[in-house]
Amino acid sequence: MLGYKQAELELDEFSDEEIGKQLKKMRKRKGWSQEKMGSKMHLSRSNISRMESGKLPIRIAEFNRWVNRTGAHDLAMSVLFNIDPNVAIEILSNIANTGTGVGSILLSLGGLI
Repeated sequence: MLGYKQAELELDEFSDEEIGKQLKKMRKRKGWSQEKMGSKMHLSRSNISRMESGKLPIRIAEFNRWVNRTGAHDLAMSVLFNIDPNVAIEILSNIANTGTGVGSILLSLGGLI
């Protein structure tokens, strides 16, 4: 037992439109079409479109899957912690340079990313 309750983040704090914009950035950065993203997420293209436009709210589990599929941890940090994406990149770079595994850092953050 880790001795603490894992943090549970609610995406309700953020507008669906803002989350959708970030989801789209993550997908486009990867160079994927909505069809390919749908295939990776096991969702229809129309649901991907609705998520990206903010018309279909996304649950935290889906958000985490999206981040993991696209590898856009910096954009996820910028959304979840309301920081500039460049700051998120710097934080992730510093973590990588310390020699501490990202897994340990994420565990210490309560698995938020």
